[in-house]
Amino acid sequence: SGNLSSALSGMVNGMSVSGGESRPGEAATITIRGNSGGPLYVIDGYIYPNEVKVGTTVENLGQTAFNNLDPSTIENISVLKDAAAAVYGARAANGVILVTTKKGKIGAPQISYSGTFGVADAVSTPKMLDTYNYGLLYNAVAAADPTSIIDHRRDIFQADELEAMKSLNYNLLDKYWRSAFTQKHSINISGATEKANYYGNISYFDQDGNLGKLDYDRWNYRAGVDMKVTKWMKAGLAVSG
Repeated sequence: SGNLSSALSGMVNGMSVSGGESRPGEAATITIRGNSGGPLYVIDGYIYPNEVKVGTTVENLGQTAFNNLDPSTIENISVLKDAAAAVYGARAANGVILVTTKKGKIGAPQISYSGTFGVADAVSTPKMLDTYNYGLLYNAVAAADPTSIIDHRRDIFQADELEAMKSLNYNLLDKYWRSAFTQKHSINISGATEKANYYGNISYFDQDGNLGKLDYDRWNYRAGVDMKVTKWMKAGLAVSG
């Protein structure tokens, strides 16, 4: 899947996922328990604003950040509802999606790679009406409409036209439909000592469409370090995009 929301479809009771399948890179939308608005997104403790005006459009920054996360960087996803979400106040009225990403563990640096390839295709395509029978059907519908006044020389297909239409079959799906390929590659590095832990990820996602020249390419990066400054204080820095 090109977005994290679609990957969660059907996995959590009370959480509905819609959209995200019409074109490459399209983001899905999450709603919790039938709420009309989207949930609040909290990723590694950072609370993303639900709606921000960008130019003339309103963008849900939390939903965008969540959908763009690389699944290989995620440690845990929690869905908070009702009383469990109350700690975030009125802005969490539609629920909360709480995400924790992976951190380094004490030991030698760990490097991992994951790659996936996929193909999206139709199990079958609709059987299309041929041109000649379309002409017959058009004439029949026109004749059966009691509210229309038909000019039988102009408003319906004539016999010579119907005959010519027998050789004019054209099926757009036969000509343009093709298999769509998807690939994802991800490299992670992490490690930790008694005083610090670090992690980093870079990933690439590519998805094609079945019709036309539709293509979606995305690079992700995420990195951070957490340090124990003193016995009572820790400091951390994280960057992502």
